Amino acid sequence: MKSLKIKLAVIAFFLVVGSVSAGVQKSSGDCIKLKDCTTQTGTCVTKLTVEQRAIIDDLRADYQEAIDLLRIELQSTSNLAEKIILRAEMVDLRNEFLAEVQSLLEEWGVK
Repeated sequence: MKSLKIKLAVIAFFLVVGSVSAGVQKSSGDCIKLKDCTTQTGTCVTKLTVEQRAIIDDLRADYQEAIDLLRIELQSTSNLAEKIILRAEMVDLRNEFLAEVQSLLEEWGVK
């Protein structure tokens, strides 16, 4: 029974790691992927003003600070169950950030 719990915990861990890795690969770079966004020589051209970019950058910095704190906590623990929980919190924070950015873009009329 104990080995089954360990196997399930390891499987759950790899599922969380896989979803975090896929999310990081999907959202890498500083371009906000939009339907009308064009890529030219590695940079993204959007309809955002300097002020709008600053708002998103500030929001990104706030979320990144929270992610960094979770990452430090994740690296300091050796408990597998705690690591799984911390990784899930990191994914939730990332999704919350993306939803907030999407909400701002919709508010600004950028889709």
